[in-house]
Amino acid sequence: MDPKALQFLVDQAVAEGVGAVIAVGVTRENFAQALNAFAPAATESIKALMGAFDFDSLERVLFYLLENQFLHLLRDLAAPEGGKLLVRSLRLRRTPQQGVEELFAKGLTKIRKAKIWTQDPARPDMLVFRQRTGRELAATLTLLQMEETLSLAVLALWEAAGLKIEAVAQVDLEMVSRTTTNMRVRLAEILGRFGIHPGRKEPAAEPAAEPEAGGENPA
Repeated sequence: MDPKALQFLVDQAVAEGVGAVIAVGVTRENFAQALNAFAPAATESIKALMGAFDFDSLERVLFYLLENQFLHLLRDLAAPEGGKLLVRSLRLRRTPQQGVEELFAKGLTKIRKAKIWTQDPARPDMLVFRQRTGRELAATLTLLQMEETLSLAVLALWEAAGLKIEAVAQVDLEMVSRTTTNMRVRLAEILGRFGIHPGRKEPAAEPAAEPEAGGENPA
């Protein structure tokens, strides 16, 4: 190969590498500056998720930021109620129902299944683990006296399970009752802050117009 052509290719490769390093550096700097808008606890979580700044880590950060921002919006809506409303996120592990059904061949029973999973109301094909942590699951497996093969299969589903994240608004009914004499109306006001209107019915469809007198009747 012509030495000049080779040198040209080397220069191009070096330039692309330097450009990539500069781009990543600028992105990191902008990302670090943006973290100042978050609470210290959230900032630490974001830094932990960021990892090596690879695509998988950035994907986790993106979903965490979306969750954090959504909760922030809900907390702004709940702020006028003070301590009467608590907004938080709820993380639950869920697994495909088909995978659980296959465990019946390994000794799973309906009672054991009911102690570990519950139906996901949003996804008929998914089951949600009742346990929040691996320690809770291990305690349940011990309580149910599961065989080792079945226990390992359940743990495998736990490890492979995806996360279902829900935003939950909890109402302190005792605090609300101290400030109102009509609990039903007061709760409706609180729910209305989140766009929830209990008992509201959709408008009925307008009846079809009757044919004018003297007009032709349809065949």
